[in-house]
Amino acid sequence: METNQSTHGPAPSGGRAKRHFTSFNDALHSAKVDACARAGETAPRMKSALGEVARDVAYGTVYGTAFGVVFVGAVAGEFVPAQLRDRLARGARAGCDTARSVRDKVRATLEPRPPAREVVVETAGEPAGA
Repeated sequence: METNQSTHGPAPSGGRAKRHFTSFNDALHSAKVDACARAGETAPRMKSALGEVARDVAYGTVYGTAFGVVFVGAVAGEFVPAQLRDRLARGARAGCDTARSVRDKVRATLEPRPPAREVVVETAGEPAGA
């Protein structure tokens, strides 16, 4: 693997000396081992940080949307006259009642009915023209 370490010049930052490899394959293998070790050290911290970011983004999005909807509704409610608000509320209630009535009629139509019984009517005498 590593055959010799450089003693020429200043060491790179971190206090480690420059490494020399006997082959390209040794250099790739060493790089892979180092990268895997650093990834193993870094992954838990990144996972934690990404989780916090995702939580903060989700919270901010939901809170902002809810605040915006309620705020706009509250402001609009202040500008609409009380008489118009009452009429809108009565109209909405009437619409809901009508929708429920139609729904109930449709359900009644779609419900299976018990089979009709056969009714036998006996007549006395022979039919006319027989």
